[in-house]
Amino acid sequence: GGGLCPKGLTMLQQFYHPDRLQKPLKRSGPRGSGKWEVVEWDEALTEIASVLKTIRKDNPEGILFLNGRPFGLMDKLVDHFMHYLGSPNHIPDHYIDVMAMATTFMMGAPYQIDARLEELDYLVLIGAPILDYTMQPAARFHQYGHFREQAENRRGRMILFDDTRGVTAEKADAFYRIHPGTYTAILLALANVIVRYDLYDKKLVEEHVHGFDVWKQQVLAHYTPEEVEDLTGVSAAVLYDTAQRLARSHRKLVLVGEPALYAPGGLYTAMAMLALNMLLGVIDRDLQFYEPMADLIYPGPVLDPEKKAEQRMGHDHFPAGSPVPWLLPELLESAGIQMLMLYYSNPIASHPDGDRWRTALEKIDHIISFSPFLDETAEYADWILPDSHFLERYQDFMPPPAGYLTFTLSQPFRDEPLYDTRHTGDVLLDLVRRVDVKAADAFPWETYQDLIEEAMIKLYNLRIGTLFRDPVDFSVYMELARRGYQQFEEPDEDTFIEAFYDRGGWVQPIYIEWQWGRLLRTPTGKFEITSTRLKEKIDHWLAVHHKTLADLNLDVARNAYYVPVFIPPGFNGLVGKVAYLVTWNVGNLAELPWWWEVIGMHRYQQWVMWAEVGTDDPEQSRLDVPRKPIITLEIRGKRITLPVVYRLGGHKDVIQLPAGYGRKVKRSTPLPVGPSILALMPYNPDPLTGIPSYYFPVKLVKPGKESES
Repeated sequence: GGGLCPKGLTMLQQFYHPDRLQKPLKRSGPRGSGKWEVVEWDEALTEIASVLKTIRKDNPEGILFLNGRPFGLMDKLVDHFMHYLGSPNHIPDHYIDVMAMATTFMMGAPYQIDARLEELDYLVLIGAPILDYTMQPAARFHQYGHFREQAENRRGRMILFDDTRGVTAEKADAFYRIHPGTYTAILLALANVIVRYDLYDKKLVEEHVHGFDVWKQQVLAHYTPEEVEDLTGVSAAVLYDTAQRLARSHRKLVLVGEPALYAPGGLYTAMAMLALNMLLGVIDRDLQFYEPMADLIYPGPVLDPEKKAEQRMGHDHFPAGSPVPWLLPELLESAGIQMLMLYYSNPIASHPDGDRWRTALEKIDHIISFSPFLDETAEYADWILPDSHFLERYQDFMPPPAGYLTFTLSQPFRDEPLYDTRHTGDVLLDLVRRVDVKAADAFPWETYQDLIEEAMIKLYNLRIGTLFRDPVDFSVYMELARRGYQQFEEPDEDTFIEAFYDRGGWVQPIYIEWQWGRLLRTPTGKFEITSTRLKEKIDHWLAVHHKTLADLNLDVARNAYYVPVFIPPGFNGLVGKVAYLVTWNVGNLAELPWWWEVIGMHRYQQWVMWAEVGTDDPEQSRLDVPRKPIITLEIRGKRITLPVVYRLGGHKDVIQLPAGYGRKVKRSTPLPVGPSILALMPYNPDPLTGIPSYYFPVKLVKPGKESES
């Protein structure tokens, strides 16, 4: 039971879409020519397995798997599949978790973070418009409702610092407009006040924090509110007041979001947020940390993330050693890649300067796509093995925590698939057995559903959490769990699996706080506010590449590059910014008619892309005025003309541009109108991680005049 959000409502349009691929395809003409022949599954898998067997024998590292959905059991199966073939080159495409990198450097492990917003008194959001964009809108909105509906004298207060103004800013108790890309400076100014006036949790810091004195010296020397006022445009008085209110509130939290994490210096921003919350004493209480669910229950080997990162191609291009799918066009030939597999990955359409991929793909001998649609990158494949739809297969979902840790299961609503398509998990299991008959020992599951059921057994044996219950029963479970009573309804594994199918999922609603022994896995056994691991990585990278801090744009960090510091964004004049919306999607949903009826409703824009510009003129920002102003922008020498939506209170130098437009594919249904911002924007990598900044320079082209910054 339950309702569906707009994304859920589009699923039937996707399921019955006339352009879904119905059988495997084999290229019959030049790459990109659109010439295909329909083939049977056995023929396709036999030929691909033969090629894989040869590459595995001669050049196993020449196999690359680009994964656009790097989560859940499927992600672990791909890891397992690639490791068995001898290749370390399983690379996530998108969903690179900057916060998990920060927790690795400061806490010793790549955690997923969560917050119980409903229990807070004071919430400070820095580049975190949680009501405009979130991976789990329903859960986050539910939390927000409880956060706001407390008794009047305890109603949670919400403060937002950002360079654009949206729904979250309208709902906030206070919104402070900042200069673009200066999120880290705000965090460090708040920390400056809290440290200078001894408003932090001294006992906690003394017992569980490493390197505090070095960090304290850096923060006090460079980030006074008066100095940060000049950097950010936020008055020193606001910074003093916010810091003191934070420190004196009982339940408080500081959060940063995707706009801040994908701005210049995103890793330092994440580290600064963690450091500030540690000073406030809310780490592992109001800010909670989870190991990825799939790591706990995958029934095969789980690879060490650090070792995996050190072996894959491109790992040494940036000090943090993060995956860099955006560099692959330049690396493919030198790395000797002979086979590329694409799983929900369409880099031509979704990567910065995506056209680089067209040339790069010509240099790869064999390209396999698992796309259910013929997308821009699949057009260059040699084989397309279409994935079945999740409404016709068993598929696990382990979303990032949003109040609870969950493991849910979609189940087919038809006895047979609509077309002759297959679950990609089943295809990988079939392929690996064709490559090596001995693979059955390492992959003992006939189908992906068998793998899911074995994961259910591992979950049962953890003896935590509960299967989904009705609301009344769940309330009773919660009350008993808070009092320490363990409740396991299912007497054995088979009964648990049967009940899991019946109820649809599992949840762990109880979080045990302040388990420092579980949480802190750093070399020092403490929360490293000055990260020894980051220092080692940067020092090693500088020595190997014969570089200096200036080459990383870190000369402003002086000798404190292993603590969170503010890196000036280097913007001059107008900047473009990828818009973060609840409805943002650049995958197959971007082609569905229902989707474009809701994508920009709160901006009165549907079907046609727009540019959102900040203004201080209330008359200019009215949406009910019948006008159609347009703007012409220049990005990397290419000009685009778009309708304008003015947003009252947004920064006048920031132009938000939504993603999801500009699809260059043939479809039977209408496509939205507008260019692809992700493909147009330049690749401006973060100096530590290589992750592209979603801020980029733009020029305003005025009629009859040259471009102006």
